[in-house]
Order: sequence, then C-alpha cells, then structure tokens
Amino acid sequence: MDIFERNRALFGVRWQSAGLRSHGATALWLRTAGEVRVGVSCLAVPIQSGVALRLPSHCKPGYLNRTLQESCLRESKMDNDPHSLETSIHNRKADFMKALLTCIIGFSLLLQAPHFRAQQAPAAKRPDAEARLKQLGIKLPTPAKPIANYVGSVRTGNLVFLAGAGPRKEDGTYMAGRLGQDVSIEQGYQAARLTGINQLAALKAEVGDLNKVKRIVKVLGMVNSTPAFTEQPKVVNGFSDLMVEVFGDRGKHARSAVGMAALPMNIPVEVEMVVEVEGK
Repeated sequence: MDIFERNRALFGVRWQSAGLRSHGATALWLRTAGEVRVGVSCLAVPIQSGVALRLPSHCKPGYLNRTLQESCLRESKMDNDPHSLETSIHNRKADFMKALLTCIIGFSLLLQAPHFRAQQAPAAKRPDAEARLKQLGIKLPTPAKPIANYVGSVRTGNLVFLAGAGPRKEDGTYMAGRLGQDVSIEQGYQAARLTGINQLAALKAEVGDLNKVKRIVKVLGMVNSTPAFTEQPKVVNGFSDLMVEVFGDRGKHARSAVGMAALPMNIPVEVEMVVEVEGK
C-alpha cells in the first residue's frame, strides 16, 4: 500500500484550500479531482495521487516522503488506539505542512534572488560614439573617393568590410614616409590615428550612425617600413587606441600589424577593418 493510501486522511477530499503569505510570495494548496496542486506565484506543481511528490528541483521531495513514511510507521503502532490514531493524523498534517512550507519559502526566495541581483547591478550603459567624438574634438571628414577600381565599403548582412584607407589630411593630401627611415614611431602612431578617423568617416557614410556599431571585429594594419623595422604593432596602436576611445569595449578587436616594402603614394600606414553593426 503506497503512502497516499496510508495517509488518506491527510490527502482526502476534505482537505480545504488554504493560503499563506511569506516573504512577499503567496502559496496556495488546492485539492481537486484526485491531485494536489501547489502554487507559488504563477508556478503550479502537480502532485499526482499514488506517485512520489514532484516538486521543483530546489525542493527536496525525498525529505517530504521521508516525513510521511515516518508518520506511517508511527500510525502502524497506534492502529488499536483511536485517540492515538487521531493524534497521529494531526501530527502527520503538521509535519507535512511544515516540510512543504520550508520548500515553498526557499523556492520563493530563489525566484526573487535574480531580481534583487539585477537591481543591485544594473547593466552598464553603452557609450555614445557620436557624443564621444565631440568630446575628443574630432570632426569626421568627407570620405575619400576610391583611387582605383573598387568601392570604399561593402555590407553583407550585419558585417561591413571597409577597404584600406590611409592618413588623408583635411586638405586632401596624404602623410608620406617610411618607418625606420624618415618617419618616427610617434609620427607613425599619429598617421595610424588619422587613418582611423578617415575609416570612421567611411563607416558612418555606410551605416548612417556610429551608434549602430556593435563591434569592431577585425583590423589589418599595414606599415610602410624598412626590413630592419620591427615595431609595426606600436604604430598600428594609433588606430586601435582610437577605436577603443570612441566605442569602449565594442572597439576592442582582433588585429594584424604587418610591415610592407611599400604602400600606395608612399603613405606610412594603410588600415582596413571589418565591423559588426545592428540590423537595418
């Protein structure tokens, strides 16, 4: 004979609806059509007659079952004593309700914990790239026209591929020179930063608003340098640092910085990049 049969007085149809409010959560027990439903807020957990208690994984149904089993053992010793049997039934109800309340209160606290954590640690606001440019005193130029048979940018899905660009100045001319020969590392750094400004102008022309940028994905920096020059990463940092200044963590990217024997128009730096943007 299973536990539910042995405890018919506990699970019988006379068990009435009851409510409990604790720690901001409302618990409800309702006996209908041969099953017991336990509700915590919008959660309903069915307990089918004749099977083990099925409660959320946060509760311990084994504890509830052991409580009922121990009650059944006490009942078997009191079968011939009606008064003791009535007391046993009352004790079983108290034991079961105590165990059930423990699970419900614990589970309700677990449900509320993520909400409390979310309130205590609000998500960081994404930096405004357009406002950041103004703070840095950067005015984006009109994007340069391609100098050969190609386009400045191509968008496919949520990725924008920007063609290589160089350090074009406001007057339309380009910085020139070779690292390790007539351009210092600091000058190369500034050339790479200017190249970054030109790429941001091309990117904005493609997407309309730099706040649509989700991530600077990949950067390829090419440095016009002598065979003995090996500080290409320091030069391309001028581009990478600008991306982080403008976009924050979204500006952090994968990168290659390589030396070139020569670049078009003898520019010291050329950079191309891939950017992930929000959908249209």
